[in-house]
Amino acid sequence: MIDTIHTKFIIDKENTLNLNQYKEHIKVNRKLKYHLRGKMGSLTFYLTWYKIKKDTQIISKGYLIIKGSISKFIHGSNLSSVSRYEIKEAFKEISSLLGINLLNSDVTRLHIAENVLLKHPTYQYLMSITAFPRLKRETIYNPSFSSLKRRNKSCETILFLNKNEKKGIMFYNKIKELRDTRKLSALISHFDILKSSILRIEVKVNSKPYKTIFNRKQIILSDLLKKKNYVVLIDYWKQECDKIYYDKVCKDNYKIKTKKDFEKWLQIMAVKELGMDHVFQKLDDSLIEHKSNFRKYIREQLQTPKSIEETDELYLELKEAMELVYNYHI
Repeated sequence: MIDTIHTKFIIDKENTLNLNQYKEHIKVNRKLKYHLRGKMGSLTFYLTWYKIKKDTQIISKGYLIIKGSISKFIHGSNLSSVSRYEIKEAFKEISSLLGINLLNSDVTRLHIAENVLLKHPTYQYLMSITAFPRLKRETIYNPSFSSLKRRNKSCETILFLNKNEKKGIMFYNKIKELRDTRKLSALISHFDILKSSILRIEVKVNSKPYKTIFNRKQIILSDLLKKKNYVVLIDYWKQECDKIYYDKVCKDNYKIKTKKDFEKWLQIMAVKELGMDHVFQKLDDSLIEHKSNFRKYIREQLQTPKSIEETDELYLELKEAMELVYNYHI
């Protein structure tokens, strides 16, 4: 589930780093007086130091930041997701090369992502997603007017961010993105998938994931990869995905002035609790006349557009596919 990850390792007297050993394994592409930037596969390394012994090249004060796609580092592409065991082994391998324990690094940013295999063309699901109301703080960004244009030239991307852009969720055509960025070579071993419809769902926590997800002051990588915390991470991905749907975004801002207002508010909360699918199914099974009027009334109370009903099939398939992904990782 984890794709992009940012970590920060503090170098001190107890956790020193040999600069020569670092240069031996990291391909340095930028040098400053007290700073080096380098690459190892898909991961970028930013090393900054304040104290170093010139004779032994041992750094005793500084920090090492690692950024990048751990999926691409392990598999060569992020078409396949990685398990927590694979992530742990990858960081153990890098740690042995550098002579430090990177599992003690602080996790500062996370992208939790999964590729969902679907039946119909991806753009149909993207259109169905735009039919649903959003949480008040979320806005839609048109990739044709942002840096995302480089990823999807035909704008087959939908991105929702909160106001401060510290977290969000993005849906896009994964095959199209690989074609547009000329990374089809990564798909040679997945040739049959080239003709498939794959929707990538990325939940981004761009700042303080330890606080946003775990409500903690910090979380180190070894703690993040423990089963109980990894389950919390997967649950967070599922919760953020669920927020796009109408049965999760019913607004609780109804003004109550009279007894009738209170009764209406109770009705709205009941529909929210049961879910609109369940309520409409109950209505269809009933012997009530003029069912369309009741549907209209419920939509008006929940401020839900009619076009949702036209995308029920796609909605249910997408939701089922996300449930399968969730259950697989749990």
